[in-house]
Amino acid sequence: MKNKLLRWIIFAIIIMGIIAALVFILKPYFAGEKAVHPEVFRIGNFSIRWYGLLIALSFIPGLYVAYKMAQNWSINPDHIFNMAIICAPLGLIFARLFYCALNWQYYARYPAQIFYLWQGGLSIYGVIFGGILGVLIYSLAGKINFLRLLDLGAVPLILGQAIGRWGNFFNQELFGYPTDLPWKMYIAPEYRPQKYMAYNYFHPTFLYESIYNFILFGVLYSVSRKKDLRPGIIVSLYFIGYGAFRFFLEFIRIEPPVVWFMSWGQIASLVAVILGAVMLFFIQRTRPSLVEIVPSTQKDSGQTSGDEIKNNEAGKEIGNPPLEDKSEKGESGPDQE
Repeated sequence: MKNKLLRWIIFAIIIMGIIAALVFILKPYFAGEKAVHPEVFRIGNFSIRWYGLLIALSFIPGLYVAYKMAQNWSINPDHIFNMAIICAPLGLIFARLFYCALNWQYYARYPAQIFYLWQGGLSIYGVIFGGILGVLIYSLAGKINFLRLLDLGAVPLILGQAIGRWGNFFNQELFGYPTDLPWKMYIAPEYRPQKYMAYNYFHPTFLYESIYNFILFGVLYSVSRKKDLRPGIIVSLYFIGYGAFRFFLEFIRIEPPVVWFMSWGQIASLVAVILGAVMLFFIQRTRPSLVEIVPSTQKDSGQTSGDEIKNNEAGKEIGNPPLEDKSEKGESGPDQE
């Protein structure tokens, strides 16, 4: 218990140190004293933009978190990389399609810009839809528990969202209404909506979401380490946790209402919350004997090796082995962003 508390204290100190460093570095950019450049560097016509770089870099910690979760759940880590090959392109494609569909009035006039991914313009709900589709395909092909794979993807996804949101900062996009709060962010005139050209400072809604996503990542990762965890619990909490926050965040983002007072983002968020709540309700009502449960965390078991998987009694590779009574064999019982 003391070691666990000490780890959390050290983790909190590190996070506060990182936040303090970011505040010191970013303060002149938020104040408008320094210009924000969307490009990391440019050589001739070739350039690397912060938006794409941050999305790409977010895969590294995301895969690491998924790997650690696979270790805790005795899942073959090959499933992580195999799923990523399917889910990453599908998520990117649907993220762009959703965004362009919601802004079709513009892209109908400039259809070639649909392919300009480096300029930004991705819908997180498109990412979620494409990711779920990829997980479903992989689950059916490999005959692996669908909800368990969704759980495995939800925690790295929210971590990736927390990191990727900073791409919106460099692109000067997805900010909120004008404000005079101490943490207000300067937006260059060329990025301001015509209606708000007279204002200089706006809500840094990307920052609000990034901070919240890091917190939600910590919560979901902690839940993933609990004993006797039923499939679907984590992804249900993800839908509820992210959807609820995004619903209220939309009130301070510059988004036009489409149904009553709600924007498209709020409608999608509301659907996500309802879906998560319904899933959680039925998962909790299902008898434990009818669902696959993650084995209790074993201190000494670690990652199931390739040889152990091959020697599984079922004689095949599975996403999450069923619980088995190890007493007769003399065996001992095994981070969101």
